[in-house]
Amino acid sequence: GVETRASYTFLDADVRAVDGVAGQASPPYRVGDRLLRRPTHQASFDLSWTYARLVGFGSVAARGQTLAAEPAFGPSGGLYDNPGRVVADVGGSVRVVRGLHLYARVLNLFDRAEQLVADRNSGTTPGAASRRGRSGEEVGGMR
Repeated sequence: GVETRASYTFLDADVRAVDGVAGQASPPYRVGDRLLRRPTHQASFDLSWTYARLVGFGSVAARGQTLAAEPAFGPSGGLYDNPGRVVADVGGSVRVVRGLHLYARVLNLFDRAEQLVADRNSGTTPGAASRRGRSGEEVGGMR
């Protein structure tokens, strides 16, 4: 059988002024800045196919530009624009015998440059979480 799943999120939110102080936000933020790591647009599409002992899947995820904090020092170390991205993954498995499956997948199928952001939930070490593009350049720049 075939299964599909799709999602889309539109988020219109920004940094607000500190209560009682018009036009001022907590440093290093400015009133009207985007929220950290929150894209305005985010979407995904997943497709899976199952037939007898075979399973195949594909997924595409799109995420708009985000405001990010310098990974090692947090927001006080500087903010930068993390560009949007589209990433595709594919894979599949075959059941060899009951309880044993061979599984293969290709993540980031088109080798698109992307930058991952470390946070307390990612399980990554700050400073080690950024990913470099194919030519070795760091993705994104400090503002």
